[in-house]
Amino acid sequence: MTDGDTDVLAQLRENIERNTDNKFGSIACCQLLWGSETSKNFLERYGCGKTFDVLLAADIVYSPIIIQPLWETVQTLLNRTTGIFVLAYTQRDLKVSIGDVLSAAQEAGFLFEGPEDNSEGIYIFRWKDSA
Repeated sequence: MTDGDTDVLAQLRENIERNTDNKFGSIACCQLLWGSETSKNFLERYGCGKTFDVLLAADIVYSPIIIQPLWETVQTLLNRTTGIFVLAYTQRDLKVSIGDVLSAAQEAGFLFEGPEDNSEGIYIFRWKDSA
């Protein structure tokens, strides 16, 4: 599990400690600041240099300025052959829409599946060249 905010990470760690018994292994909470350079560092440190097959995200679109760093992060962390990025999107009363996110995804090299009306819901992204 990741977040960029250290206060949120502290809360995540507390919640994990309270709600797990570790019989299935451990759950790590690591700071991940979005962007290509910070994502490369994260990948080296926590992914042993290997990209991930699945990235899950929920309720992360809250400002237009995060869209480019979000896609830089996905480009860096997601496996180009088998990877999928699953985004649970909820519209907030903000100046960013799912249309902004989807346009940026296409520019970043991704195809997507999601609700037909581009509304709230689950979106699945794959690299264009893996489809």
